[in-house]
Amino acid sequence: AYAYGDPILVNNEDLSYTWLINGSDGKPYWLQDNTALDEIVGFTQTMFIGVRRKSNMLYGLNLETGDKKWQFPIEQSSVLPVIIQDQLIYPTGSSLRFLNPETGQTTNHVHVSLPAEPTHLVPHSNDLLLVQTGKPGGRGTLSAGQI
Repeated sequence: AYAYGDPILVNNEDLSYTWLINGSDGKPYWLQDNTALDEIVGFTQTMFIGVRRKSNMLYGLNLETGDKKWQFPIEQSSVLPVIIQDQLIYPTGSSLRFLNPETGQTTNHVHVSLPAEPTHLVPHSNDLLLVQTGKPGGRGTLSAGQI
């Protein structure tokens, strides 16, 4: 489950559903079949964004209705995209792909000079993105970039 303000998001990979319920009374807002998401990226004002690792897809669901508005193929990666400054940022090897979170369309693709592939993205402020590289739990590098 993932709490976002009042609504609570529940997903079940085995049963293949994602469900948004009211945190106050437990009543459902919506139930979306065949869109069980393995990991939650985050929310915008109108969209819920998550990843389904089995299909290597990033999904944008309408926050109000649960309808799938877009999907975007992603490379198999352990790094989750992040939302910062109304942009969805997804690492692809040694570059960052910027997507419009409302439409799933690519808005920019930037090659970055990093010592290794990113292992973690951390939105630090409204315009600063921290990028960790190296082996998780081991030595690595932390880089910062202005968005």
